[in-house]
Amino acid sequence: MTTTGEIALTHQSGKKVRTLPEAFQETARLRPSAVALRTPGNKVAITWREYADRVRKLAAGFAALGVGHGDTVGVLLTNRPEFHLVDTAALHLGAAPFSIYITSSPEQISYLFSNADNKVVVTEQKFLKTIQATQSDVEHVVVVDGEAGEGTLTLDDVMARGSDDFDFEATWRAVRPSDLATVIYTSGTTGPPKGVEITHANLMAEADAIVKLTA
Repeated sequence: MTTTGEIALTHQSGKKVRTLPEAFQETARLRPSAVALRTPGNKVAITWREYADRVRKLAAGFAALGVGHGDTVGVLLTNRPEFHLVDTAALHLGAAPFSIYITSSPEQISYLFSNADNKVVVTEQKFLKTIQATQSDVEHVVVVDGEAGEGTLTLDDVMARGSDDFDFEATWRAVRPSDLATVIYTSGTTGPPKGVEITHANLMAEADAIVKLTA
């Protein structure tokens, strides 16, 4: 049963799914051995089983860093598998990951951090100086490549912080269609960027429309 504004998308398995975590978990259950993420030339290939396992560990780690339902997570990454691992893990916590343009200046990023009030930002080594120049109050800077330097954590560090007592299943099942899934910041050509709030219901409605158009 759905309430007004909710979309119950019929998964390939036949199950009704209403949030991104529900859809993700059902796909991982249905196709564990299929490749979910790959880089050009198959240098990196991650199956749905591996994807789901890393998402669970990252979600536990981010929770240990204080990320929870209703929070935001800044993501300053190029197009790489880690983007999806981080993005999906945050969504399973009921948090809203938001992307930052890789060409953004420290001043622009500082504004986004102030507006989004994120505790964590995930980035690459080559963007560290830009992040550090924001002089923001972000509590944790996580790098997806190389070793952690002063004041930073690696993804392995994040996963290592996860507690065995963290109830991943209950956490992602608590995510509702009306929960915020992401914030998309406008270019800000005539003023400061404005955050466009997108819910799980919004994204599921888009997916439903695409399925119907391509059927």
